[in-house]
Parts: sequence; structure tokens; C-alpha cells
Amino acid sequence: MKSKLWLFSLICIGLFSCNPGDDPIPNPQGELVRDAIYDAMEEWYYWNQDLPIKPTVTDFDSNEEFLEAIKFKPLDRFSYLTTQKAFNNAFVGRNAGHGFGFGFDAEDRLYLTFVFQEAPAGKDGWERGWEIIEINGKPISNYKTTTGAFDFKLGPADPGITNTFTFKLPDGTTTTRSNTKAEYQSNSVLYKNVFDIGEKKLGIGFIIVSRLLKV
Repeated sequence: MKSKLWLFSLICIGLFSCNPGDDPIPNPQGELVRDAIYDAMEEWYYWNQDLPIKPTVTDFDSNEEFLEAIKFKPLDRFSYLTTQKAFNNAFVGRNAGHGFGFGFDAEDRLYLTFVFQEAPAGKDGWERGWEIIEINGKPISNYKTTTGAFDFKLGPADPGITNTFTFKLPDGTTTTRSNTKAEYQSNSVLYKNVFDIGEKKLGIGFIIVSRLLKV
């Protein structure tokens, strides 16, 4: 059966990043997929006028590396690849993994940008704003590829896979957590609250909205 990849261009409200960042995507049809990614981004990408000249697709080891090389940095921290099956599951909130998103700052420091509370990361108490300084005992810089992308080698989105993360917390202390992927139910509303403003109540919520491009 022919595999299909899907390119997401995500719009996030009140978040620094929505890249799930859990898992690498298989690389079917290599060159054809990368050609399709570039063609789709030329037509639909928000920053399509800022796309670089199309690089040689065979210079990349994976579709993820190719996407990272042509994304408009540093503003695009949202676009990523996923499979059709993973998209269908995520659309109804069914996921498997650690259950967090991450994003880089201008100095390539890596931070948690959101954590699903019912996922393994959420149940372990992880919080948005923690800096990830090591993964599986290696500093973040060790995962940078020759093309400038990052491959954290966290494994597929299958329950039972364990990875170890070292965090620097906002108070300057560090903590190391081993976390095992599991199935969990997520919700696109990541935060909600009601504020009393005088005699009125103000509700606020942060959600993830996605635009899907089939490639």
C-alpha cells in the first residue's frame, strides 16, 4: 500500500510552538515526496515568497531534514510532517508518545512549549517553559545534523519506548526525567481560564488550529 505523508502548516494562538516533536516520519518515495513538499509550499506556504531556491533533494537523509532546510526561520516554528494515520488520530485527540511540544529560541535553546496533561509528560509534572538541555544523556547540540536541522532520535510513536530528558527549570535547578511513551487522549484546547473584570467575567482559551496540505 502506498504510504502518504501530510504537511502541516500550523497556526497557534497564545503558543510559541505547536510542533509535537515526538517522532521521525518514514521516508517513502524520497525524491518524489520532497518535490511534492516544495511544490505545495510554493503554492500554500505563508512565507512562500521567502522560500530558498529549491535544494537538491538527494542531499538530505530524510523528508524532515528537507523541510527544516526550506522553512522560513526563525518565524516558522510550526510546520512539520506526519502520517495520515497519525493525523486522523490527532484530529480526534488519540495519540501515542510523550505528549509535549517544543520550540527553539534565537540562540538554539530548546524549551517545552506545551504539555498535554493526560499524556506521560503531563502526568510526570512537566511544564511549559522548562528548558531541555539533554536528551538521553547528550546535549541538544549533538542532535544537530549537517543541514542545520535537529533529529532527536526519540523513536516512533509507539507505547513502551522510553527516553530520558534533563531540564533546566525557571529557578535555575535541573531535573532528569525518564519518560515512557503511552497512548493518551489530547485536547486542542490547551489552556482555559475565567477572569473577573469588575462586574464582568472574561474567558480565555488557547487552541491549536491547523491547515492541511496533502503531499
